[in-house]
Amino acid sequence: MKRGQKIVITIIIVIGIVVVYLHFAPVSFDASACGGGYKRWVADSHSEGLINLFIEEKGLDKGTNLILMSKPSDIADTVNWNGRDIYATIELEVDGRPFSVSYSGKRYWIEKYAWKIDNIVSGIVIRRGAN
Repeated sequence: MKRGQKIVITIIIVIGIVVVYLHFAPVSFDASACGGGYKRWVADSHSEGLINLFIEEKGLDKGTNLILMSKPSDIADTVNWNGRDIYATIELEVDGRPFSVSYSGKRYWIEKYAWKIDNIVSGIVIRRGAN
C-alpha cells in the first residue's frame, strides 16, 4: 500500500472514531461547554419542541387554547441528566385544564435529543416559586 493511501485510510478511521465518540458522548459533554447555563439553554431552546410533542401526543388541533404555565427558569429547574439521557418537566394548561408533562430525551448528537413523553399528569400543576 502506498504512503498516500495509508494517510487517507488513517484520516478516515480517525474521523469515524470522532463521529462515534460524539454520538455516544454523555449530556455532560454538552453541558461542560456552557459554564453552568446549560439547563436554562435546554429550557429556552427545547420548550417549543416539547410543547409540539405534547400537542401531537394528545392529538390537539390548532384551535386548542394551550398556555405554557412554566417560566423558562421553572423548566430549567426540572432539567437533569444521567449519561446520554436528559429529563425535563413542563406545565401546560389546555382549555383551562392543567397538565404536568414529564419528558426524557436521548442524546444523539451535539445538543440534539430524541425526546419522548414519559408521563402526563392531568389536573395537577406544581407552581414552582409561587407563595
